[in-house]
Amino acid sequence: MSCHDRHRRRRGWATRAGAARRSGRQGDDGVHQDGSQQDRCEDGSASGELVVATPLMLLLFLTVVQFALWAHASHVARAAANSGVQTARAYDSSADAGRDETATVLSRLAGTVLTDTHVDARRDPTTATVTVTGTAITVVPGLHLPVRASVTAPRELVPDTP
Repeated sequence: MSCHDRHRRRRGWATRAGAARRSGRQGDDGVHQDGSQQDRCEDGSASGELVVATPLMLLLFLTVVQFALWAHASHVARAAANSGVQTARAYDSSADAGRDETATVLSRLAGTVLTDTHVDARRDPTTATVTVTGTAITVVPGLHLPVRASVTAPRELVPDTP
């Protein structure tokens, strides 16, 4: 006996042998004695699909949100590094001034989007470089995306005037 036949007997559906006799119809047309449409062996399949599909759709949505926040954190880090390098490259400035400016911008812009930040500022005779590293906020558990932004610019030099 197939699943289909067991289902029909359990639900009170007419079997092929007795379809004409019980329902007054010839053959098996899939109509219950009360006129409702025949149910196949798929009872509860929508619940099973929902149990699988809902968490997958939620994970997909959270992953999209996670990468959007990572992109935002990257832009915040780049903006802070750019502001710091503009200060560090200025005439008569220092790497410490660039680091302080970067930290100030990060405190204003980053909020909770960019955490565990570290600022590195360097200044050599021709260039100034500011690097910001950190971690983007975590939305998907276990997914910690690193953020790194580095900006280099030439130092401002005043030419010797005669």
